[in-house]
Amino acid sequence: MARLLNRRGLLGTGVLAGAGAAWTSLSSSWSARFLRDRLAEWGRDVPPAAHTPAPATWDDNAITLAWLGHATVLVNFYGLRLITDPTLFARIGVDMGPGSFGPLRLVQCALIPDELPAIDLVLVSHAHFDHLDTPSLGAIRGNPAAVMAWATSDLLPSGTYSSVHELRWNESTRLVTPHGEALVRSIEVKHWRRASDVTSTGATPVSSWSAKGGSC
Repeated sequence: MARLLNRRGLLGTGVLAGAGAAWTSLSSSWSARFLRDRLAEWGRDVPPAAHTPAPATWDDNAITLAWLGHATVLVNFYGLRLITDPTLFARIGVDMGPGSFGPLRLVQCALIPDELPAIDLVLVSHAHFDHLDTPSLGAIRGNPAAVMAWATSDLLPSGTYSSVHELRWNESTRLVTPHGEALVRSIEVKHWRRASDVTSTGATPVSSWSAKGGSC
């Protein structure tokens, strides 16, 4: 009887696996297309960025910035160091512990986490995986402040940030960092979203930022 049950269990598993493979191959749903794209990436190399910035050489008496890839920009504003929407690893998506399950980059980030300076301020525009990547946010050095779009701070890894601020459109916050003050304002933008991206207040949690340094 036990052998029969084991054979039935194996047969059932095979049927489910076959049905899952057929669904993945034939379905036009978002989830099936997502899985097909991930399978197509299997074994693909991610080439290095064409240029590697050297932030350790940047002058603290000037404004210097480097595009690291996608929406990630590293800025030195007269010594105050900020980064936008950090995505630092080869893959973005759901944090699975040892790695992320999601899209593979086309080109590596221009700097790995260990090559970043200590950061004073992190700006996160919205909660799509290619902008709010939790492994990257957890790897930021320097115990920075974080400014987030409204209703997204619950996704931020705990223990990494000195303070966390959520802003609705047209709201602002003044921050004091180890390398100076910053005034950050949330600006309304139009961006693709799902219905689930709208909060109970009706606000769309996608922001652009205006940041001022010095005495503000």
